[in-house]
Amino acid sequence: LVWTAAAIQSEDRDKVIKGRSQCGISGPELFWLKSYNILYLKGKGPMFDYPSREKVPWHSLGITAILMDDGITSLGNWAFAGLVLKEHNVVDLHIPASVTQIGDYAFYRCSPLPVSFRNVGNLVSIGEHSFEQSALVAFSAIGNLQTIGDYAFHDIPNLKLYFEGKSVKQIGAYAFSGFSSLSPISIFASTVEIGTHAFEGSFRTLVLNGIPSRMEKDAFVPYDGNANIQVPISRPPTVNGLPIDPREWTLQVPSGSKAAYQAASPWNQFKNIIEYTAL
Repeated sequence: LVWTAAAIQSEDRDKVIKGRSQCGISGPELFWLKSYNILYLKGKGPMFDYPSREKVPWHSLGITAILMDDGITSLGNWAFAGLVLKEHNVVDLHIPASVTQIGDYAFYRCSPLPVSFRNVGNLVSIGEHSFEQSALVAFSAIGNLQTIGDYAFHDIPNLKLYFEGKSVKQIGAYAFSGFSSLSPISIFASTVEIGTHAFEGSFRTLVLNGIPSRMEKDAFVPYDGNANIQVPISRPPTVNGLPIDPREWTLQVPSGSKAAYQAASPWNQFKNIIEYTAL
């Protein structure tokens, strides 16, 4: 593999060429360097995907903090799985705005990972199991995000979720199983597919601004029941089935449309249908 990144300082490039034990190539124009237990990712472009955690070159080097150059476009499969980020006053993990893809298992069981991850950059895809069982504090799904893989944020105790995915097209099975949210979960017409138990957690309100073409059974499961599903559409939309158990939900519909929903299948399966006045 020929090193081609012109932006890399010569002394760092020499370390890679000489093959020292704690630095190496991690992408076509990307390399890694360990210093005082800090992992530096330098260069630009995509990172290599790794077949397992054990195959990641810095896996067993005691990394406790990560610093990444802007210009990196992807974080590879298993890249930071199992790392314990605890020193150097780490209170946040900066993922460059240039990153468009986070690979499968990229932060799997990464801890304590005291991160509030807010996608304000160009991130398009989050892979399967990418943050599963990590200690992620919060996640905001905004920006250009389109795909969230199966189990991407599964089993994260007390994950605070803000979800208004206007650009999201696909949400995998159990993607957010275990989250909590004080704000409504908002689904838009851009979403095509939602997997089973994708939203399983502690929340009160689901807003269906649009109806995905495919929603698996039990796509939305509130832990304590008694949740509200709000459909801000006066005319009952046509759906093949409901991704929830209507016995455990209250259906909220625009003022003046209750009778129409009571007469339309499958919306008439709700025992509780109430009207609300839009602000």
